[in-house]
Amino acid sequence: MAFPLDQLRRGHGVDLSLQARLVLPLTVGLGAIALLVLAVLPWRTEALLGSVPPAEVALLRDGDRITGSYGAARPASPTAGTWREGARVWVQIPLADGEGALLAGFDAQRLDAAFRLRLLAGGALALGLWAAGTAVAWAYGRRLSHPLHQLTDAARNYDPHAIAENAARLLPERDYRDERVVLGQAFVTMSLRLATQLKLLDEERHRALMAEEQAVAANHQKSQFLANMSHELRTPLNAIIGYAEMLGDEVEPAQQPDIHKILRASSHLLALINDVLDLSKVEADQMEIVAVSMDPGRLVEEVATSVQPAMIAHHNQLVVNVHTDLLPMVGDPLRLRQCLYNLLSNAAKFTEDGEVRIEAYSEGRFQIFDVTDSGIGMSPEQLERLFQPFTQVDPSYTRRHGGTGLGLALTRRLCRAMGGDVTVTSTPGRGSTFTIRLPAISPHSSLASSEAPPLFLTRPR
Repeated sequence: MAFPLDQLRRGHGVDLSLQARLVLPLTVGLGAIALLVLAVLPWRTEALLGSVPPAEVALLRDGDRITGSYGAARPASPTAGTWREGARVWVQIPLADGEGALLAGFDAQRLDAAFRLRLLAGGALALGLWAAGTAVAWAYGRRLSHPLHQLTDAARNYDPHAIAENAARLLPERDYRDERVVLGQAFVTMSLRLATQLKLLDEERHRALMAEEQAVAANHQKSQFLANMSHELRTPLNAIIGYAEMLGDEVEPAQQPDIHKILRASSHLLALINDVLDLSKVEADQMEIVAVSMDPGRLVEEVATSVQPAMIAHHNQLVVNVHTDLLPMVGDPLRLRQCLYNLLSNAAKFTEDGEVRIEAYSEGRFQIFDVTDSGIGMSPEQLERLFQPFTQVDPSYTRRHGGTGLGLALTRRLCRAMGGDVTVTSTPGRGSTFTIRLPAISPHSSLASSEAPPLFLTRPR
């Protein structure tokens, strides 16, 4: 179950700390008590705050007749209770036997001064009680919330290993009912589990890194071995091809087909070995890229001529379009020819009764070579693993027409080694377009650091 953070946030209309939430109700309650004290004390604490000023006039009254008096003043119109006349305040108090009343006259100014004094003293006492109660409530709330603040700081500066090392000290020896202690205990227990998981994860990560290093080292050793075996693997095949060519001129006409089979099989095997060795050289950083002046348009035409038999075998039409603004290049013609041949032979292999088009043009200081076919196309899932070594997008076509899955992987690595790249766009059932993008001047050339290419490189064909 997810932590109900949204519910907690929506359930509290005012964003207050826990300490403030604890203190606020107590403060409001103490304020109400202080107001009550302020309302009652001025009238009920005569002994504490001082007596009422002495009366200046006192009269005993029996009905309308005055039976005794102190002072000469008389009220103009006596009424029950308390009333003010001029500079005096009169108070009439009924006698216990119900016959007559006592009239007392007080100086109004002295009585008002006494009331203000009592009101001020009562207010001070009420304010003092409210302030003292609030301070006590705030201190107690701080004491209650202090462990939560410590837990928050520990969560923000979380170190499960340090908590795990001090678990014996942090975990209580017995169970508590205090929710703060229970929360801290749960936090430490969670840290112990997390520290254990992190330790296991770190061990797995270390083993994975060791396995990766071993795999990389083994792959590098394999690539170096294959790269160093280039001469030993190619020499016997070249001898077989050479002797087969010599026998082809001397054997009987009936034996010519067998000699041709030997030549085709040997040439095919030599091409496969060359791909494996070239890929191994790239992986072992032993691939040499040369940079010489060349005519990319003529190279495209030569590659198109060499791949023509594969186009005829699959009943495809090959269209070559070399733009007139195509610039000469400084690069490796052998590797560029190899890349273009791989793309064209793949296009011929995966296209039946269709069209394969190669287009060469310049774009700024880059040379672009597009190879487009109307073949089976590829899905996005197939495109993701297209340039991986020994990966075959459609095994059924590969079984029918052959191939090792090295051509495209080698093409991409060669293009990147020459300072460019190869990309692809494809739609299932509608064909694919491979695009080689190479700099007009190879980064391996001494001209690559120049501000501008030589004049002969900027002249169109």
